[in-house]
Order: sequence, then structure tokens, then C-alpha cells
Amino acid sequence: MVCFGSGQTFQGSCFTCSGVGKTMCFTCVGRGKIMCVNCSGQGRLLTFLQMKVKWENHSSEFVANDNSEFPSEKFEKVSGNTIFIDEDTTVQPVTTFSDPSIIEASQNILEDHAMLSNDYKILRQRQNIELLPLSKVYYTWKGKQGVYYVYGMENKTYCDNYPRKCCCCVIM
Repeated sequence: MVCFGSGQTFQGSCFTCSGVGKTMCFTCVGRGKIMCVNCSGQGRLLTFLQMKVKWENHSSEFVANDNSEFPSEKFEKVSGNTIFIDEDTTVQPVTTFSDPSIIEASQNILEDHAMLSNDYKILRQRQNIELLPLSKVYYTWKGKQGVYYVYGMENKTYCDNYPRKCCCCVIM
């Protein structure tokens, strides 16, 4: 560090290396080798890069003809008849369908998902149209009129204000 390997300084002979231009290494004590801290002197070094991939499904739903008092979230737990399905790396909006609200919903949902491609890599898309049965049933019980619904292929029932409230009452 003093003579930069020349053995001389501006004052004459270098006192650190005694004019030779070399000094003994205190790390290897003059052997010319030091132990590698990464492999502990084994001569084998295994390195890897760790990458985390997070998979997410983004889904959107639309319920057409929802002009009843029936809560549409009940449809999430039942099945119906699939009348249209399209699956590919990217899908196109539905352009021909008897209900215009389905066409509009398909376009809007796919536009929303296209905006996700700025933050996510879309690997696969699927859109399907399912026909879910819903029957509105009018009844009279003890002189009171009411309404209940039968929905899904499983024929589940829903009644907002079932007339008899107790823990064992179920609409059959």
C-alpha cells in the first residue's frame, strides 16, 4: 500500500516491504491460498435463485333477469345446465345470444379482465353461461299468503319470511 509494489517511495526504500515490493499476506500467512467462505474450502459451490410464483383466479359473475326478490348469491352453491362454454388462452366476448344483457356482461367482464393484464399474466380464460332454474312458488298457510323459491338442479329452497320459525322446520 505504501510503494504500490515498486519497493521505492519518494523518501527512498519502502520500509513496509524493505524495498522488495512484496509483503507477506497475513490472511494466508504466505501460502498463497485462503479458504473460500462460500464452500468452506470444499471446492464445490451450489447456488440457486429462488422465485415465488403466486397463482390467482380472478372470476366475475353476472346474473341476468334478476328482477325478483331472490338473493342472487344463493346461486353460488347450486349447479345448473351449461348452455355455453369457451375456454382458451384468451376468449372473445359473446356476440350472439338471445338476451342482450348477457352480451353486454360478457364484454364488460372481459374488458375488466384485460385491464388485469397490466399487473398479471393471464394464462387461461374461461367463460361459461349456465341456465339455473328458479321457481317462484306462491302459497297460503293459516290464511296468510307467502312466497318461496325452489332453485338450482339440487332443488334447494329459500323463503325470506318462513311463517313458522323454529330449529326443526324445513321446507320440503
